[in-house]
Amino acid sequence: MFEQLAGAIADLQMPTEPAATVEVIRLHDRLGARVSVAIGELDARWSQLRPGEPPLAIWLRRQARLSYTDAERLVLTARRLREWPLTRRAWLDGVLSSSQVGAVVTNVPATLAGRWASDERDVVPVLIGLSVTDTAAALRRWAAGDLPNA
Repeated sequence: MFEQLAGAIADLQMPTEPAATVEVIRLHDRLGARVSVAIGELDARWSQLRPGEPPLAIWLRRQARLSYTDAERLVLTARRLREWPLTRRAWLDGVLSSSQVGAVVTNVPATLAGRWASDERDVVPVLIGLSVTDTAAALRRWAAGDLPNA
């Protein structure tokens, strides 16, 4: 099913130029977003697909050879993005980076996840183009009730 992608990766002759490096990282981010969406859909059906199996994060650790931290982060991000369609779309479109999405997941505690879902239309555009440090700072201001201005 993924032979073409595997072949493209195997055949990739990546120039060691700054612009090429940045572009490959952006493409890697977009692939990561697609993987996250797929993990989210799998997670939503996991108990029906694999009754009696361990949780998806544990299964991913074993089957995809992920660390505990990476598997848990992957599943948590996928779960959150199922509820945050605009954040998910911004990542898929490449206007938010994987690191920015990680900052959102890290800085939006579970207790504020519903508020993020209702506020993301106003806040996501503010995050576009910010560094990861500035993204985290904006999210902390948002969590404190000080919605960043566009």
